Amino acid sequence: MPRGRVPSLISAGNGGIEMGETKMRSPCARCKKVLPGGSHVALLKVRNAGFTNKRRLCLQCALDVVEQTQRDLDAIRALLST
Repeated sequence: MPRGRVPSLISAGNGGIEMGETKMRSPCARCKKVLPGGSHVALLKVRNAGFTNKRRLCLQCALDVVEQTQRDLDAIRALLST
């Protein structure tokens, strides 16, 4: 079960999403679901103190991030159009 707010790609700390594969078994950074080795994952680039780390996300959590980003963009678009 994911904890906390769904992140958005608009925030200053996130640099985008790349697709990749796990080399060995590892957990999703958001929901903690175990991702078996060789499975397709999304890599969320997170900038912190000048360095960029990549957090592994299962595809469902990545979809949640993209949907939250779209909601944020829609809210910004609504503000600009008024």
